[in-house]
Amino acid sequence: MTDQEIISIMYDHANAFSSCIQFTEKGLIDFARAILKANAPAQAEPAKSCYEQKLQAVIYLADELNKSWRE
Repeated sequence: MTDQEIISIMYDHANAFSSCIQFTEKGLIDFARAILKANAPAQAEPAKSCYEQKLQAVIYLADELNKSWRE
């Protein structure tokens, strides 16, 4: 979203602000960007490497094999 789009949206919704709240255009842009950043979706955890996935599979299978030997 560009600064001009943010300013345009502010002017479209200017009646939502009371007369005692004042923003400079820069302050309003910073406010809007902070809101957008705060509502951004959470970052997904990075995918495990192929090596890590295979290592976990080997560990799981070894644990299962160990359990079956104990029974």
